Amino acid sequence: MRTNFHCTSIEDYGNGRLAIVRGSLSSGAVSLGMSLQIGLSGTFGMTVPITGILDSGELLIDCDDQEGVEMLLAFDVANEDIDLG
Repeated sequence: MRTNFHCTSIEDYGNGRLAIVRGSLSSGAVSLGMSLQIGLSGTFGMTVPITGILDSGELLIDCDDQEGVEMLLAFDVANEDIDLG
């Protein structure tokens, strides 16, 4: 079964490596070790690992460094469904 997460916002966690993705599952289930997969019209994409799930259902995403966090924020995927794999 495909897992989709409806993203409402993405924020910098503030440590130069992690981002918080807020939203809710649209379908499927989420678990540690899965990845967040974002693409732009099939030409460029970003796949980053889910390294934590907070009690409120927010996802902690490991972007490697601050540049990765900024790239994830630039995708501006608020109010969109994101594939998890």
